[in-house]
Amino acid sequence: MTTLEAPPARLHRPAFWMALFALLLLLGGLYIIALPDVASGPVVLTFDTGHGLHQSDVMGLSLLALGVGMTWIAGLIWQRQYTH
Repeated sequence: MTTLEAPPARLHRPAFWMALFALLLLLGGLYIIALPDVASGPVVLTFDTGHGLHQSDVMGLSLLALGVGMTWIAGLIWQRQYTH
């Protein structure tokens, strides 16, 4: 007779929380990038007349980059947890 093991407690694993935090970073970055020009703050870099990179765009892109990196690292940790 075989015994059944309890499923792994996913809520206590760091990869789960990292992935959740990464999702929040990605959503926050997208929200900040989508702000209208009125709420975007000063222009950091001007490309030409009417086009430029605002302060909020830089902050949103930074959050997106951090979220993508954290998602990738959480995926590696998650994969390592279930293969070892």
